[in-house]
Amino acid sequence: MPAEFFFKDRSSLLAQLQQDLCAQLESTLAHSARASLFLSGGSTPVPLYKNLASLPLPWQRLHVALVDERWVPLDSAASNERMLRETLLVDAAATVQFTGMKNALSLTGNEDAEAVDRCNALYAGLPHPYSAALLGMGPDGHTASLFPHAKGLAHALRVQEHCAAIHAIESAVTGQYTQRMTMTPWSLLQCERLFLLFTGDDKRAVYENAKTIADPVALPTAVFLQQTTAPVDVYWCP
Repeated sequence: MPAEFFFKDRSSLLAQLQQDLCAQLESTLAHSARASLFLSGGSTPVPLYKNLASLPLPWQRLHVALVDERWVPLDSAASNERMLRETLLVDAAATVQFTGMKNALSLTGNEDAEAVDRCNALYAGLPHPYSAALLGMGPDGHTASLFPHAKGLAHALRVQEHCAAIHAIESAVTGQYTQRMTMTPWSLLQCERLFLLFTGDDKRAVYENAKTIADPVALPTAVFLQQTTAPVDVYWCP
């Protein structure tokens, strides 16, 4: 079962998460020359990324990569890569090596396999060990871009490859951005530790359900909460 850290407010949550994430990176680098860190998009971790960017971490020994990406141009406001470049890959962290997912191929069906192959080739070259991944969770129970009942989800949940294409069902959560690339559970579970961050009472209820639900296609976060391969630390506040 995951380790749960519940807070009264967001500032306390982010302060503790920053401390714990940095401790995990330091632990990995104590026994490895290099390590990979995987980060998610969304607005909730933005303050964390801005704070991390100013810290004197051994950035030259870290490699940052995306957990998932909306298949949009890199100059789009919806791009996770753009968000990370503007919030984390600055200041002290400006020289950290970074791997994004977006390439020039489309995710309309015909080019899915080639686009995924390009991402898999990039991610296969990332340094081991994988130290940590920061995951989020939506009110629909998705994490990374593993959306409930999405086209490509069943494949992503079982395949032993780093990346998978997802065609989500359009909803209030996805908006118009239904074409996604995501790391797979097989890849993410190679991390030494997973950090799951979410806020709000509505998501807390979804989280509690995901801890026991038998169908991960309905609540994909369940894949990570019900496994014993990689430790999961959960950070929540109202």
